[in-house]
Amino acid sequence: TLSNLMISNVTSDGFTVSWTANGTFQSFVVDITDPNRIFETSEHIVSGNLRFIGISKLLANTDYVIYLSGLYQGEHMQTLSAVATTEAVPEVGNLVVSDITSDSFSLSWTGKDEAFESFV
Repeated sequence: TLSNLMISNVTSDGFTVSWTANGTFQSFVVDITDPNRIFETSEHIVSGNLRFIGISKLLANTDYVIYLSGLYQGEHMQTLSAVATTEAVPEVGNLVVSDITSDSFSLSWTGKDEAFESFV
């Protein structure tokens, strides 16, 4: 049986899907789609000995429905579903240039805490 379908590590372009499975499964099928089925469904096949998959290349700030099925002897044994929303793309605001000289200047800005790893 399948249980505990969970969505974690949500970012602006993806998330991790994990689950619990009791019994033997040949593989798992993870389908990702939007609630209105506007976008094409993305199907991911996961080995029967794994219990998670990282999903990437999704659109920011978008709702998704995740369907998980277990396959045994070529047949779908059970389907679970969950809903997740990717985060909005972090933004930088209030860019200010100051202390301008002939060979330098200072920049300052605001942004959500820990939204960025670094700036280039």
